[in-house]
Amino acid sequence: MNRAAIRARGLEVLRASSRRVANRWQVLTEPPAETPLIAAARTGDTMTTERLLQRGAAHADVQDACGWTALHYAAVRGHAETAACLLAYGASHTLLDKKGRTAPIEASAARPAA
Repeated sequence: MNRAAIRARGLEVLRASSRRVANRWQVLTEPPAETPLIAAARTGDTMTTERLLQRGAAHADVQDACGWTALHYAAVRGHAETAACLLAYGASHTLLDKKGRTAPIEASAARPAA
């Protein structure tokens, strides 16, 4: 093999290695896609939230990449009916997010002081 061929082969190996590292980094840094239950709770869609929980299609305490549950989103956004539905289906109001906060604490922190 001549020098040019060796160099070209080395660059191919380096590029392939870089792609593998980039793909692994992307998997580690990108949060997982939002679950249907979290999407429904975030938008205050109580009917969809209840359907998902009734059918067993979702677990009430599934957390996203930040550690938030559907209850966190419903509480912070003021969707009281959706939050009540989640609690009725066993959502924990004591689960902590990655910053160590619970849904009710998050909700009160998000509201302006009176």
